[in-house]
Amino acid sequence: MKRFLAALIAVAAGVVFVGGAAWYASAAGAEPPVLVATADGTKSTPDGRTLPHSKMELAVYPQAATGPQGQADGPDQNWPFYSPSSTLQVPANSLVTVRLKMYDGSTPPYNPFLAKVIGTVDGKVRVDGKEHKELKVANVAHSFVVRQFPEANQPEFFLQVPLHGVPAKAKNLANGYPAPVEIEFTFETGDPGSYIWNCEVPCGDRYQWFGGPMSERGFMAGTFEVV
Repeated sequence: MKRFLAALIAVAAGVVFVGGAAWYASAAGAEPPVLVATADGTKSTPDGRTLPHSKMELAVYPQAATGPQGQADGPDQNWPFYSPSSTLQVPANSLVTVRLKMYDGSTPPYNPFLAKVIGTVDGKVRVDGKEHKELKVANVAHSFVVRQFPEANQPEFFLQVPLHGVPAKAKNLANGYPAPVEIEFTFETGDPGSYIWNCEVPCGDRYQWFGGPMSERGFMAGTFEVV
């Protein structure tokens, strides 16, 4: 009888452990909350058209362990991540301006192509108020690249914006971060579609630094819905 009870307890403990592990894995892999672009009147395109305009505020932090409270846990708390979410939603047939604060240092990409700006309305990104068509490779920290799913039957969309890093000698402020680099860019959306985005600068781990956060939603990758 004692052996039977011991076996029963062991099985029950195993069920609880497996169930808890499954719940944790499910919670850790859950899609982050949707960040919806905020309507902001209208704005003119370089070719003179006037379109609805929206804006979105983002930030990039060097590691989740020192990021804002409430950021999703991941396999490694030292991963860099986008905040407040990697699940993004913008309106169709509109201009969208992204204002991003960069708190991370540079991680130069292997390919200088990733330092070029592609897909913004004027072909430029503004870094602390200065316009750039491309960045010096040594100054690139991360990138924001949106593309369509290869098999998707939807409007073609591609956006690549290299993001300037914080200077290596910058000192941390009282909040534990250096003064951020202020980055801004504007792009035009077309008809509704579902896309993915990610950082394509090697800032992860494992093989050639392209693993880990670079493919993990909630960190350096996510979804991009045009609705």
